[in-house]
Amino acid sequence: MLVWFGLISFPLYLWHWPLFAFARIFYGPNPPAIVLLSLIGASVLLAWGTYQFIEKPIRHGNQNPLITKKLAVGLALVGIVGLTIFKLDGIPSRFISHEQSIASLQWKASYNNTDACKSR
Repeated sequence: MLVWFGLISFPLYLWHWPLFAFARIFYGPNPPAIVLLSLIGASVLLAWGTYQFIEKPIRHGNQNPLITKKLAVGLALVGIVGLTIFKLDGIPSRFISHEQSIASLQWKASYNNTDACKSR
């Protein structure tokens, strides 16, 4: 059993973080215990699936160069999508109208260290 957890430990580390982060965004700083327990189970299942269907075939499968090319293309696509979203300053349509107005506020560096700011 401990060996099994050792095998899935890295994917478990990768999966638990976003799941728990989104739970804290959705429920606040203290999500309900049932949610946390569910997320632990989901993290373990996702880690096992990642190990079984992604990591294991890559590590122990036949060394097919096509798999390497597919992974490289997939990684490049994820990078391009991330860079595009970054260059567009996110995806504004994800906010409702009043959140969009808040998100559009800008703070300029010139506002810092002004006498008016320091006096407040």
